[in-house]
Amino acid sequence: MIKLNARDLAGSDTIITANDLLYVSSDTIYPIIKNKLSDDLKNNFEIFRNKYKFRSLIAHLFENFFFEEITIDKIHTITVPPGRKFILKPSSGFMGGANFVIDARTDKKKIAEEVEKELIDFNKMYPRAFSEKMILEDYIDGKDEYAVDMYYNTKGQAVILGIYVHPQAVNNKYVQLLYYFNKEIYQKLASELTRFFDTLNKELNIKNFPIHAEFKINHNGQFIPIEFNPCRFGGMGLVDLAYYGMGINFIKTYFEQQSVDWHQWTSENFYWLLGYNDKNERSPLFKPDHRLLKNVLSKGFDLLNYTEIDHTNFPVFSISYLKNNTIATIDSLLSIDFKEFNQKVQ
Repeated sequence: MIKLNARDLAGSDTIITANDLLYVSSDTIYPIIKNKLSDDLKNNFEIFRNKYKFRSLIAHLFENFFFEEITIDKIHTITVPPGRKFILKPSSGFMGGANFVIDARTDKKKIAEEVEKELIDFNKMYPRAFSEKMILEDYIDGKDEYAVDMYYNTKGQAVILGIYVHPQAVNNKYVQLLYYFNKEIYQKLASELTRFFDTLNKELNIKNFPIHAEFKINHNGQFIPIEFNPCRFGGMGLVDLAYYGMGINFIKTYFEQQSVDWHQWTSENFYWLLGYNDKNERSPLFKPDHRLLKNVLSKGFDLLNYTEIDHTNFPVFSISYLKNNTIATIDSLLSIDFKEFNQKVQ
């Protein structure tokens, strides 16, 4: 395994092909290195990173699912039939940036203004990661989202590594607040997800390729994909949850073309919690109280690791890795208000 700096790779003569094993750790890195990828590998990245291209790829599997690509200047023309909801988001992007749910009562002109504002801010934080084109699609009903870190091996077979539940926070501004997993989730979903990915690859014929996928389960119990992205495989430190919890390195597992034996796991619950700045904005006018947050979390959870993030450059200030034995305590995480952990700078 060779670890390369993105800019060093971009300035080299190296060309990475679809026969190589490649892990790209962030959406902001891909634009720097894409010209060093062979055409077929680059095509695989482009299909999955672009939500519109991906939705077009699987459209025949979900024939009644509405979607279309739209530019910001056309947002005010969107018509939503009564009783339906759409979601509007950038064709390329992440962290919930410029994502808005729209129904028949929504002020479309106001939404267009907010989209432009958020895209400017997110492109400053994550250069080249967000597109100006948007995708408008059916809102998928379902209580929770599910996230999957998986890869296609050298034979094109799907190998499931991480399966996480991504519940909705009480504060809807905390879009990426919490992911968690346990043995029970794997037992319930691993076989069905493997079949889904294997079926999909009968058409794609992809090998040696990692993907982070997100789904919702609709009222019929059907898995509906939200997005797939190879640049989000274990991204934002999510891959470290299995490492801190059980000593399993999913990136190493991918490079060694191995699988995980979840049957041997303990019955504990493992949580990834993202600490948000006050008002979900970057600001030098306050500072996070890391000690207070760690003390609060330690009352109901074992704190496995705590990573501080530069809150002046990003809208978040920490990632907490937690575990406990009862899922009932999850409500205390979903209802957390980070205002009390953000102190004004004197």
